Amino acid sequence: MRDPSSAGNSLSATPPKKSRLNVPPSRPLPPVPDHELLRCIGQGSYGEVWLARNVMGTWRAVKVVRRATFDSDRPYEREFAGIQRYEPLSRGSDGLVQVLHVGRNDVAGCFYYVMELADAADGCTDTFARATDGSPPPSVRVVADYVPRTLRVDLDRVARLPVQECAEIARSLATGLAHLHKHGLVHRDLKPSNVIFVDGRAKLADIGLVAFFGEGRSFVGTEGFIPPEGPGRPAADLYALGRVLYETATGHEPVRFPEIPMDWIDAPEVAPLLEFHEIVLRLGEGDVTRRYRSAPDVLADLALFTSGKSIRALRALQRRVVWLRGVVVAVAGLLLVASGGYLVTRHQADVIRRNAARLGLAEESARRELINAYAAQARAQRLVGGLGQRAAVLTALTNAARLGPSPEQRDRLRQEAAAALALTGTRFVPAPVALRHHDAMGVVCDALQERFARLEKDGGVTVRRLGDDGVIARLPPLAVLADQVMDFSPGGRFLRVRSGAEFFIGDLAAGNYCRTNGICAFAAADRLITVGPRGAPVEIALPGGEIRRELPLPPGSVAVPRWDVFAAAARGDRVAGAVAGGRQILVWDTEALVLSERLTVSDEVHALGWSADGRQLAAGTATGDLLLWTWPSTDPRWVLHAHASAVRGLAFTADGRWLASASEDETLKLFDTQASRELARADAIAWSLGFGPDGRRLALAWRGGEPGFLVVEPPTAFALWRGTKPDAGDGAVAFSPDGRWLVAATATTVDLWRMKDG
Repeated sequence: MRDPSSAGNSLSATPPKKSRLNVPPSRPLPPVPDHELLRCIGQGSYGEVWLARNVMGTWRAVKVVRRATFDSDRPYEREFAGIQRYEPLSRGSDGLVQVLHVGRNDVAGCFYYVMELADAADGCTDTFARATDGSPPPSVRVVADYVPRTLRVDLDRVARLPVQECAEIARSLATGLAHLHKHGLVHRDLKPSNVIFVDGRAKLADIGLVAFFGEGRSFVGTEGFIPPEGPGRPAADLYALGRVLYETATGHEPVRFPEIPMDWIDAPEVAPLLEFHEIVLRLGEGDVTRRYRSAPDVLADLALFTSGKSIRALRALQRRVVWLRGVVVAVAGLLLVASGGYLVTRHQADVIRRNAARLGLAEESARRELINAYAAQARAQRLVGGLGQRAAVLTALTNAARLGPSPEQRDRLRQEAAAALALTGTRFVPAPVALRHHDAMGVVCDALQERFARLEKDGGVTVRRLGDDGVIARLPPLAVLADQVMDFSPGGRFLRVRSGAEFFIGDLAAGNYCRTNGICAFAAADRLITVGPRGAPVEIALPGGEIRRELPLPPGSVAVPRWDVFAAAARGDRVAGAVAGGRQILVWDTEALVLSERLTVSDEVHALGWSADGRQLAAGTATGDLLLWTWPSTDPRWVLHAHASAVRGLAFTADGRWLASASEDETLKLFDTQASRELARADAIAWSLGFGPDGRRLALAWRGGEPGFLVVEPPTAFALWRGTKPDAGDGAVAFSPDGRWLVAATATTVDLWRMKDG
């Protein structure tokens, strides 16, 4: 069987016969702003793909997905949610088809998305590229005969591709998978008909089945490209990639894996063919434990292949090094034995020494190649990125350095180390044993990350030391509900316990609950912001509950607002409250008792967070958007679609430079607030976020059912070049604008130093 089409065809699907392509669907098309839909070029179970041209004359592909083709709203909304989370990622990698715009028309009962158009299978891509504004429109023949170029179309035409072209396709697709996997997504249906070419570059398409790791859906995929353990994990995507590359390089159907063509043996390029096949074999390995662990590992081996290194030889290098060292030790022992009978076995000892020398040379060659392999692995990991990226790079470089690199290799390793250290690194550190096997919603750390509160099985709460699990305080049992979350007050004396829709404020010093409230938030060590008798926010003193001040409602308010969430700055001088259903945030100056700002947001706000200095406010919405304001401006400094579903937790570092956000989609992300960019992403469940005093350890998050801390490693650097001191007459010395770097230059040398603090 050759490559049956998937359940959710897109532009990448094998096109229908031309006699059908010219027949538009019987259902009316929705209006797609600024695009003219010319001809249906692909049809699947859930929609059609159209050849379109926008107002600029640029050719695009537009997929229309209709509600009527689904049995219920749930799979339709799931399909739309998948496009929502894929769209912002699609422009981050050359190996993914780009989604340029997503639209929805509930009146027409459909949504659509605009994609870049695949090259034409008949080679008329240039005609499409020239058809921009100001140039003549394409001929009727071009529009009528266009068929997208896919890998399946290429293989049907030529059976198999040259090995260098296979390697380039492999590199592009592995890069796309690495980007998807980095963000917690898997493709789930990689096959030749789902690989398109855009400007000659292979890209992953048919994005309708993209999902989170292990997301519970129906069993999807295509026979021959599904691993024994099933789809839905990154390893399954790598398996499918291996089977795609097998068919591309050999021309054989996947069921014949790992058989190679008989004519390879006499082919002039047999050596590179077999080297590339070594990568394919490991990708398509049925035993997941012997398969590549990640797409960056694939890219590392592809980098070695394209640089002319032997993959087959490198596979055995580590084993050979260990074996050779054992042989050398054994030979040394034989030499000692032989030396005892020197007068009798002198000739035999000479032979043994010569063999030992040969073995030493072989070990040296293997060692150099292994160092180069580690360096290539480090570079690939650095370029792909991801959680633990910097640690993985430095581990590979450390392994290389222990083997005794040559001066040239040492310089290369230092440059890779410098490049890795210049990145913001993140790594996951497991929590102590006492926290394990507990619900993520029932454990929280205090601000100093010295204590944690844990919800016990009987509904009570214990506060324990993080180091030895010793009990410090207890609170009486509450009704055991599934939805219970806790957080400490800034001073650590009080604990807020949310049980269903109610909030209980526990006094850890007294061992009891001092208040029961609706929505509330800690304002300072002993203060609480909650809703007063008249519906306005009030600040009360703990533990007694006396009202210290009432914050004014907006002038002219008729109805008393309902509140979604409160947040107060650490100094207690600013309070923010999100109005339920009102899509606005109100900000008060609590010292002046005035409503200082009204901020408009695009959706309901589910999380608010202040920086320690009260100058930055972050908000997370029900749809996963993240907004950041910096005072005195009331316009958001940036708005990012950070998550696929509601944001539930926000935390700034003490200096406000980094912002962490956690979502119901079980992702945890770290952002640079100054550069307005994402630094790291982890697949984790986190409900009560908080950075430690040093701003480098974020608690708590659950990955794979185990709790831990996300440790942030800020960029560092060291001297890359060391030359001579500059002469007074021909040298120049300068500091960087921030004073952290000093550079000295002469006609022949450049020295760079990172200045120490203080």
